[in-house]
Amino acid sequence: MTVRVFAIQDRTDRGVPSPYVVRWQVGTQRKSKSFAFKTPADQYRSRLITAHSQGERFDERTGEPNSWHRTDVSLAEYAHTWLTENWPTWQPKSRRSTVEGLARLLVGATHTKAGVTATVDAEVVARAEVRAWLTAGRVSKTTENSTQASTVEMPAWLAKHGDRLSDMTTTRCHEINLAVTVKDDGQPMAATTAARQRSTIVALLRAAADAGHIESMPWPAVRRFRTKTKQRSKIVDTTALPSIDQTLTLIGSLRNTAAQSAGYSVLAAVCFYAGTRPGEARAIDVSKLTLPATGWGSLLVDQAVKDAGGDFGTVDEHIHVTKTGNDRVVPLAPQLVDILSTHVGDRKSGLLVATPRNLPVDHTNWARAWARVQSPGGTSWTLYDLRHAAATTMLSAGIPIGEVARRLGHSPEVLLSHYAGVLEGDEAASNTKLEGVFDR
Repeated sequence: MTVRVFAIQDRTDRGVPSPYVVRWQVGTQRKSKSFAFKTPADQYRSRLITAHSQGERFDERTGEPNSWHRTDVSLAEYAHTWLTENWPTWQPKSRRSTVEGLARLLVGATHTKAGVTATVDAEVVARAEVRAWLTAGRVSKTTENSTQASTVEMPAWLAKHGDRLSDMTTTRCHEINLAVTVKDDGQPMAATTAARQRSTIVALLRAAADAGHIESMPWPAVRRFRTKTKQRSKIVDTTALPSIDQTLTLIGSLRNTAAQSAGYSVLAAVCFYAGTRPGEARAIDVSKLTLPATGWGSLLVDQAVKDAGGDFGTVDEHIHVTKTGNDRVVPLAPQLVDILSTHVGDRKSGLLVATPRNLPVDHTNWARAWARVQSPGGTSWTLYDLRHAAATTMLSAGIPIGEVARRLGHSPEVLLSHYAGVLEGDEAASNTKLEGVFDR
């Protein structure tokens, strides 16, 4: 039987929802299949060509190789395979979000089955075990308190109690949608969290539909209502920032709270004295520091941490270029040089502050430690407020706007839009300076 596979037809100019069309011919029968994105279309076409080159027989009715029409697979089996295929291409933060979404989906697709305990505690435990099974062999250690035995038994448990791909009807998906977007206390998830859960499930089912495992995309469309969003002011409220004395007290308190907080204190000092972004401070390598015995030092800021989610990545996957993509050299005040010299010791390289696994410290843990040293019920300052405090301190000290912008990694325009409030108080002083200039 003659099989011919043609080039992909691109209909993006027509505005159709599935513009990429794979066309081929089996015998006298012309076939086509449409895709929303080009990558799955390319993959599908390549599979057709490979099957033909390997001498596989094609079904003239379906147009596809006979080997493709397999028995129905379980939802869990397909989810695990899909995760394995895509894991290398995802960023660590995406991996973490996807695993959580799949865990909620797989447990949500079982708890309504007869004979399965549907208590909150049982669901929490089940999700933990599913996460451990999904990530087994992909991360250096599991973040769940699960046994090896439970990880091995999970596929059998899901196969017994879980839905199959053929069960993914629109009605069933509606039930699962309601289940996975509810918190353990029975309250609805925040809209952004629920959307993140749904996006993982939609991506999985769309892939299953593109691969021919299900007839069409069964997930119900979620109606979104557009609301007016308030225009966010970029101007920093400088009156709400900690003073220099308050900042230094908090940094000292952080250093004295617990052994692991000493590193957090060092990072906080960098953000305040040097004005770095918290992500930039977490990515500092000791080799980028110049720490003289006396006087001012310097720091080359050329990278920043993008949160990757615990064990779901390596150092390289956590650290990227700075927010603007530009490098800068930041002067380090003698006070900060002393702090860093004491912390670094004889080290010549490696992260300034790292976890036991030699990864950047977790932003959430650092923020929690920072919050704990602040007065309960009083003003609550964020880690980013340290950078704002640095900017206002430099501007108040009379450092030129261009130099402050350079140290912060801003443009002068952005700096002015953020910290205009600091400069407003300079009017009287400026007027005094100009009085003599105009007097002729």
